[in-house]
Amino acid sequence: MDIALSLLPIVALTVALAVFKVKAHVATFGAAALALAVACVAFHANLPCARLLPVVAEGVGFALYPIGLVVLAALFVYSLTVESGAMATIRDGLSRVSPDPRVLALLIVWGFGNFMEGMAGFGTAVAVPAAILVGVGFDPAKAVLMCLVANTTPTAYGSVGVPVAMLAKVGGCDVRALAATVAYLQFAVTALGPFLILLVYGGRASLRGLFGLALVADVAFLLPSLLAARFLGPELPDVLGGLAADGRGGAARRFGESPGGGERDGRGHRKDDLSAVHCHRNGGRAHSGARGRDLPAGVPLVPGRPSAGVPRLRRRGLLPLNRHLLWNGI
Repeated sequence: MDIALSLLPIVALTVALAVFKVKAHVATFGAAALALAVACVAFHANLPCARLLPVVAEGVGFALYPIGLVVLAALFVYSLTVESGAMATIRDGLSRVSPDPRVLALLIVWGFGNFMEGMAGFGTAVAVPAAILVGVGFDPAKAVLMCLVANTTPTAYGSVGVPVAMLAKVGGCDVRALAATVAYLQFAVTALGPFLILLVYGGRASLRGLFGLALVADVAFLLPSLLAARFLGPELPDVLGGLAADGRGGAARRFGESPGGGERDGRGHRKDDLSAVHCHRNGGRAHSGARGRDLPAGVPLVPGRPSAGVPRLRRRGLLPLNRHLLWNGI
């Protein structure tokens, strides 16, 4: 019964946001009021109402620092990179790594997305990679879904390890031991990440000829992540794993270590390389891009967007405030 009552504010917040489409700040304040009412009525024996104010103040303070600070800094840096043109450079650089959209999905969603989760968290690991994917021509719904699938387990170490560090503080555990235990517990689910991303993109056909590269990206993320969680703590598993996955996956694809081997041309590309991301549709029929090579049967093409921009956050002056991310963080 106590567990059900404790979950009531969370359930109410979820229903208000997802079902009734209530504004984020209204739903958040409503859930907070409900939590206070439940605490006063159901848990007054262990927590008298007179002691609720210090507890609430501590919670609000922690939400503002470090959580609010991390989110605000991440949004500021993101808007700065967009305004300066650096995000377009990143997008164009990633799109030139491989003409195969499945490879781009792995590098951007699995590598860069996990890195963003470790550095910022709180939705940026979905919003930023999905924006890049849409910018190079991916279907928006699939882009978001792939990012959400990849962002399941890395959230434990998101925002420089805030979830694990907070749990260790509340539970009185050793933070390094807890970080290692979390890594061991979610190892099997994390290992499925790259393969699930490919399945979301194009079903089982997307694994054809790319199983080895997905395995390389998987190991490249898991090994540094496990070692960082075991010996360094919760702050760096996602950061180091994401960097290693992007670096190793890109190198494998670039220098011929990607699955399927195959003969290379003078530029280092396989002669049986797959379709470019930037393709066009004519009369309802999909044609490949500059390379003129088709993807395996059943794998969807990605319609090109030659000058697609990266979505900009709402700004007031120099402070880029995304209210939904901030209110959810608080």
